[in-house]
Formats: sequence, structure tokens, C-alpha cells
Amino acid sequence: QAILALGEKGEAGAVEELIAALNDPDDGVRLAAVVALGKLGDPRAVEPLIEKLEGDDYFYVRKKAAYTLYTFLRRGGLDEGLRQKIRARWRSWYLT
Repeated sequence: QAILALGEKGEAGAVEELIAALNDPDDGVRLAAVVALGKLGDPRAVEPLIEKLEGDDYFYVRKKAAYTLYTFLRRGGLDEGLRQKIRARWRSWYLT
């Protein structure tokens, strides 16, 4: 609940806390952190979300990371380098 609240508030300082929560041992905490980062839409979350997409042990964290990265693309506002990284990683994950 507290993790999701950070995403709801939209505070810039919450991004670092949420990125740190992506490494929590609890699957539910990591999943909530991915959801909250998606709500914030901060580009600093792209690289850590790609890491979760490619390597998290919990399928639903990977799946939600893929969806969140897709929403980043749809939302716009990212530089072309990040957009290309997302596209490349998202496609490779989606096709496996």
C-alpha cells in the first residue's frame, strides 16, 4: 500500500525510493513498485524497469514491467535513445 501511495502522490523524490523497491525480496513489493513507477512516468525508471523485464524471477513483475515500458512509449516525452532501448528489449521479451 505504501509503495502504491508513492506513485499516487507523484513526488519527484519518490522515484528513487520506488527504484530501490524494485530490488525488494518480496514479489508483491516489486510488483507494486513497477505499478507506481508507471504512474509516475519518470524516464529515470526506464533502465531499472528494463532490468526487471529481463531478469526478475517473478513472471508477473516481468509482465507488468513490459506493460509499463509500453505505456512509457505511448505516453511520449522520452528521448529517442530510451525509446529505442525500450523497443528493442520489449520486443525481445514479448517474442520469447
